Amino acid sequence: MRTNKFFVSAALIVLGLASCSKEETMPAERQITLEANIEGCVDTKTSLSGDDATGYQVLWSEGDQITLVNGIDEYVFTLSQGAESTQGTFVGTCPDGEYQVFYGIDVLQSGRFDCNGSNLTCPAPMMANITVSDGVASMASFRNLCGLLRLTLKGSGIVKDIKVHAGLPLNGPFSIDEREGYAVIVRTFDSENYENILDCGDGVELTETGKEFFIPMPQNKYSNVSIQISDLAGNICTKTLKSGKTLEITRAMITPVSLRATNITSLPDGALPSAFTVNDNGKKVYFSRGNLYWDGDSFEFEENQDAHLTSRDENHVDHFYWAKEASAARSKTPISQDFTSSDVLFTNATSESPNPDFTVNGVTGRYRTLSSAEWRYLFDKHHHKWVTVNYNVGMENVCFAGMVIAPDGVGFDYSKNSYSRDELASGGLVFLPAAGNTLNNGNYESVADMGEYWSSTATATADTDRKAYNIRFSYNGYDFFENYSFYSHCTTGMSIRLVTE
Repeated sequence: MRTNKFFVSAALIVLGLASCSKEETMPAERQITLEANIEGCVDTKTSLSGDDATGYQVLWSEGDQITLVNGIDEYVFTLSQGAESTQGTFVGTCPDGEYQVFYGIDVLQSGRFDCNGSNLTCPAPMMANITVSDGVASMASFRNLCGLLRLTLKGSGIVKDIKVHAGLPLNGPFSIDEREGYAVIVRTFDSENYENILDCGDGVELTETGKEFFIPMPQNKYSNVSIQISDLAGNICTKTLKSGKTLEITRAMITPVSLRATNITSLPDGALPSAFTVNDNGKKVYFSRGNLYWDGDSFEFEENQDAHLTSRDENHVDHFYWAKEASAARSKTPISQDFTSSDVLFTNATSESPNPDFTVNGVTGRYRTLSSAEWRYLFDKHHHKWVTVNYNVGMENVCFAGMVIAPDGVGFDYSKNSYSRDELASGGLVFLPAAGNTLNNGNYESVADMGEYWSSTATATADTDRKAYNIRFSYNGYDFFENYSFYSHCTTGMSIRLVTE
């Protein structure tokens, strides 16, 4: 497959991939079978074997692709045989010619070695040179363009990303010395990239025995090296190598470093992996993966953020009355209770004073409801928008309306009015379905048109009027209420979305 792509990034401008003049008649493309091998005792891919500190054997992986480059033309070949071995067979189409062949072309185009997803090993780039003549390709013998830092982290908690900072540039514009076959960073006037970032996607959980992370780095001797580890809540652990100690990275070899990560927190069970600041003091919370419901025996979270009912189900209660006791909140009809302004909704169980009556997903006192002030802060300070969420059930496309909220430091395209479940997850977004409310007889109303969610905060006159604060939103915005048109605020059933810290 040929693509006419002009490499405008600085990373490829300096690669010396010279363009060539074209004849009026393009050379014919035909299917080519290409054999490729990888130099031994190195580690640059996600499929590894062996356990020696300096010599993993690299294996091709199913689905691997390599890119043949001739001037401005690219031809993508896909592995057809040889998964889990060092010898691979790739198939694609291209005309005869001289080619530079790259594994990890996206890394070269971006000019930085970013990893993503949950892979603990980055696809560090490799390079080969081949000739295709009369439809026959010469062997592609791949050489690694960098070395690898093998970072072993011990501890507990969820790692979101790892940043390596050194006294020399670690990524950005670079050239390739084909005689030696390794990447050499070339500093430009406006680009001094001293940081290399390993993005761990949804997070990687540490263990006391240690979890390994592999970070590609150019061959060099580095001083003043620091490693910054961040968790999903924004906590940071920074480790600095001893003063005067040099970290030497050698092409096609692993350099091991072992550290203990401190101040890194675990992701609570049942929580989404994005942090949301909810007050001026910087308190961060994680939202539960879905709205709360009672299954007849226990409290649970919906499996998906958009899940909600449109009518009452005795075995799946997802609208609750405001009450101190969980049993009263989940009842079929409101139960008369006395409470004051100092009382909180039954789900507001703090670590200092857990509510023994409330256990969700088997955990007591960990999840709680946002206060009215926290709801206000969340909507005032975070990007939010009325959208629909779509997914397929069999051959049918299902669409739910509601409010989407972006986590700390994240915005989104306000012209985008529809999301898939995968898009919510990849963006770390929270979605609150417009599940309406229920009257004191249990009947549902305003489903898909409005969302109403309880806060934990009672009114100052709750001992006499039995009212509390909630948030209501629809397609044209949101509001907070102390008073409501119904006779008693607490006899209206509303949705509950819990958070944990």
